[in-house]
Parts: sequence; structure tokens; C-alpha cells
Amino acid sequence: MALVLFLALALAVTLLAVIVVKQQGHHDRLAERVQEVFESSQNNATGLHALTQDVRVIDGVVAAATRWPSTPAIQPWSTPPNRVVLLLPGAAYHLPEVTHLAEVLRGRGVPSRIASGRPHWLRVEAGARWITEDIFDVPSPDELGEDVSAVVALKDWGGYGDLVAAARARGIPTFAKVEGAQDFGDIDTGQDRKPYTHADHILCQGQNDFDALAGSRFIVGSTRLERLWSAPPAPRPPARAIINVNFTYGVLDAARELYVRSAIEGCEAAGIPYTLAIHPEEYAIKANHTSTIPISRLLDVGTVLISRFSTVPFEAMARDIPFIYHNPHGEEVPLFQDAQGAFDTSTSADELAKAIANNGPGKDVRQRSSAFFNSQVDIDPANTAAHRAATVIARVISPVQW
Repeated sequence: MALVLFLALALAVTLLAVIVVKQQGHHDRLAERVQEVFESSQNNATGLHALTQDVRVIDGVVAAATRWPSTPAIQPWSTPPNRVVLLLPGAAYHLPEVTHLAEVLRGRGVPSRIASGRPHWLRVEAGARWITEDIFDVPSPDELGEDVSAVVALKDWGGYGDLVAAARARGIPTFAKVEGAQDFGDIDTGQDRKPYTHADHILCQGQNDFDALAGSRFIVGSTRLERLWSAPPAPRPPARAIINVNFTYGVLDAARELYVRSAIEGCEAAGIPYTLAIHPEEYAIKANHTSTIPISRLLDVGTVLISRFSTVPFEAMARDIPFIYHNPHGEEVPLFQDAQGAFDTSTSADELAKAIANNGPGKDVRQRSSAFFNSQVDIDPANTAAHRAATVIARVISPVQW
């Protein structure tokens, strides 16, 4: 009996040793892949502090995620020592726009302050880990006064609509910077938002925005997207489709199931592994192969993006990643209806499978999509988006000086 127990124990120890060795080798491979992905992403991550790496495995593929030892906190609003331009991000991906704008304004002697409404903070907090600037609680409309020289919002409706309206009523100049792809006419939203019609001045990403809007508007580009477009393309990992799932805020809820099912079937027919990238506000997805890691990070391990109407296709084009506009549900917003040769489109699983096969390795996505992309996001290598936006703002609030 003792011999049997001894042999069993010896076998268990041997198996454990084998597992440890295998796991160590697997960990080493993961670490190498993380380093590759992290290095390829460094051009997209500026102003980081106390950065550490965190290994995430998505369907067996390593993605680079980032974590920080501390959690950012929103600061209570207090009266600033000087008049400030109030910068209002509504999501984490808005922060590159407002932080670079704040830096350029500061260089011109124009103080600014970044603030977030409490409902927005849930979406801003993750990005706040990337920056060193303080973020303040947004003042109430009644608190707006002489200490605010201008208000700049990434959205001039919804959560910040009251603040924009209060600023205008007090004669404080207001600006709205177009945040990305927009359904300006509320064709598919089923809402009456009238986006980018409430502020005094609109800061457009490109000609498409300018043509869709009216009134005082200026083409200034996008800090985040121009940096991605200018960065060297990262080496592509093994084949994987990233499926963008973003049926949020009550827009086209009924189309979600058809879109997801046909996208999965198309990937399976094409024989490509896939990951469903779930929007932070998306609660209704119940499927395998899902991830809530930010889609910008998932694109590090993707070789093709499948998406409906969204800003994410702009990021894919800028990063030289093929994009397929998948629209089995018949959305009508015009932005991606005319591909202009920039990307493939599909309305069924079969069409999607063929489009995936047509977007294998070796495609020069930037060259193919440059005309379309540049009509959406104007890039001037000699004049960055932050400088262009700062010039407009400074000239409005200090016309004599600028």
C-alpha cells in the first residue's frame, strides 16, 4: 500500500513538473508576443505614466492591455486662478483630442481645464489612466461665469447640451469638435439629437463634416487619427477577424442579432478565427469569443475589421488594417454606403466570406483608402489638428491677439 502511494505521489510530482515546464515555455512565448505588440503600439500611446504591461489572452491570442497601479479620481470643481477654456470629453478616446489641445493652448498662454460630467466619467475614467492632467467635475450650468472663457465639447447635445446652452446664454463662446463618424441627419438613430448644431462654432474632422453641417465651422482634423495615420504600420499577427459590435444607446437594437449571427457565419465560412469586440455600452451580447478589451487594443491582434457604422473603421484604415462594411440589417446613414474603392462591403454571410478572402495579407490599405479617409479626416503634416483647433479657439476668444 505504501509503495502504491509512493508511486502515485512520484507520478503526480512528475506530471506537475512537466506542466510547469510547458507553462513556462507558453508564458515565455506570450511574453515575447506581448513585447512585440506593445512596441508596435508605442506610437499610439503618449503621455503614459507608471505604465506596466498586463498579458491578456483572447481566444488563445495575446493582446497588449495596459494597467496602472492607481485609479484616477475626478477632482471637485473649484474656481480656477485664471479664466480657462473648459474642455469636455465624453469618452476615453476623446482624451487625446483634449489633452493635446490643452497643451497647445497652454503654449499660447491660454489656460484650459479638462472636466467631465459624472455620467461621462464612467467612460472617461479608463482613458484618464493614460494622462497626467487633472480632470475636474464639470461645473453646473449655474456655476458658469467669468472664470470660463470658452466651452469646447466633443458632443454638444445630450449630457453636455445644457452646459453648452447655458454658456451661450451667458455670452461664453462655445465650440463642438466632431468626435468621429456621425449620423448628422439622425437617419438611423430614431432620435432628434441634431448633433453639432447647438454650439456657436463647429470644429470638423474633414470635408465630409463641413459639407454636412452649416454655420460657423472649421476643418481642423483629428489628433488621434492623424497620429495613427502617420505612424509606421505594425507587423500583422496571424489571421483573425475583429467584429465590432456597437448597437448602443437604443440605435438599431433589433438589428443586433442578425448582424452578429451573419458576421460569425461569414467568418466560419471563410475559415478565419474571430473575436467579437463589445462596446462598453453594449449589454445584450451572449456569444462565445467575446471581449470587452478596448477595440483599439484588439486591433493589435486583428488582420481584418468587420464593422457596421462606427468611427472604428477610420482607425483601421489609419492603421493599415483592412475594413469590411457589414450591413445585413440595411442601415441607411450614407457615410459608408459609397465605398469609393476604399473597402469591401457585405450584406450577408456569403458576401462577407468572399470579402474576407479578398482582404488577405499584402493589401496596402492606406493607399487604397487614402481618398476616402482624407475626405473624412483632413491631415496637414505641417499643421497638426491640435494647433489648428487652438488657432480657431484663440482667435475667437482673443481676436486682437491672434
